[in-house]
Amino acid sequence: MTRPIGLLSVLIFGLAVGACAPGLEPLAPKSRPPLTTDEAGFWLTADRQEHDLQAAPHRVRDPALQHYVQGVACKVAGAFCGDIRVYLVRGPGLNASMRANGAMTLQTGLLVRLADEAQLAAVIGHELGHYIDRHGFAQAERSRRIGDIGAWASVFGAALGVPDVGSVLRTEAVLDRLAFSRDQERAADVFGLERMSAAGYDPAAAAEVWDMVLAEAEEAGETLADRLLATHPAPQERQEQLRQAAAIQAAAGQTSTPDWRGRATYRAALAPHRRAFLADEVRLRQPTATLALFRYLAERDGLDATLAFYWGEVYRLRGWKDDRRKALTAYARALAFPDAPAETHRSIGLVRRALGQRRGARFAFERYLTRAPDAPDRAIVQAYIAGVL
Repeated sequence: MTRPIGLLSVLIFGLAVGACAPGLEPLAPKSRPPLTTDEAGFWLTADRQEHDLQAAPHRVRDPALQHYVQGVACKVAGAFCGDIRVYLVRGPGLNASMRANGAMTLQTGLLVRLADEAQLAAVIGHELGHYIDRHGFAQAERSRRIGDIGAWASVFGAALGVPDVGSVLRTEAVLDRLAFSRDQERAADVFGLERMSAAGYDPAAAAEVWDMVLAEAEEAGETLADRLLATHPAPQERQEQLRQAAAIQAAAGQTSTPDWRGRATYRAALAPHRRAFLADEVRLRQPTATLALFRYLAERDGLDATLAFYWGEVYRLRGWKDDRRKALTAYARALAFPDAPAETHRSIGLVRRALGQRRGARFAFERYLTRAPDAPDRAIVQAYIAGVL
């Protein structure tokens, strides 16, 4: 029975793929699909999702940061500037997405990992590629058509005495969708590099985004499958493809200002929020991955007071053997900077209290209240000092 199932499924699957819609034409600026089309319904769903996103409590609503990121998006989007709305969403981890109607979402964990404006432009350009080439609808339409034919295949197979053909075909369809999605990702990578380069950004920044992903994953001891979905090509492949494309553009002299990175501008825009975004990574309670991220940031950008403080927080909250000593070492590094967070002293007090070092804990708690006299946890810290808690 295996042979008829295999032959029939391959035949029907070939028909299904052949029946899928041909490649869609890229969108034009300021365009929406006609209301009588299936794609219009796809856009309406995206509109409802965007409406919910606008009111989401985890959305970042700082006008200055929003204006800056939207401005970068406009540089990259060019004539599509008015079609793209960027939403910044609080959350650890590395993620960005694009809806069919032009609503782009950037997670703050992504922002804290990027080094400069050029890398941000690379990410935005990639998502713009998904929008202009209508990848979301193409994927949905392909899945729908294959699904429809799969349903008929189950009926047809049962009539021929081959009842398992539907399950075989579904497996084939899953593999097809994964391959189709990976092709879309490759196309969006190249599209994004071309757009950011045309906007004057250094195209080498696109591959550097993958340097960060690979370094963090390897340092954390994770496999790439743990970090990335099967819908994406291997990071090494994407990194190499982007490097080759950037080299070709540089050799052809296609970039107007290939040295533009915007590092200082990017860091200044992110500065008011960097502490909160790093705290989100700590709250994720995935210490191995977070420590890997912090090491990467320290090696790339240098250690600063905020990073050192949260480095210590990871050790303190994890509480493995010798973690308290490591936490105190990290806090000492934070205090070497004049702008060390006041909370550094509170955390030192908590660690020394746990170690039974009452005098050292009391001194640290008092220093904390001196630095932060209006601290919201003042009553609790005073109770620690008094020995009530």
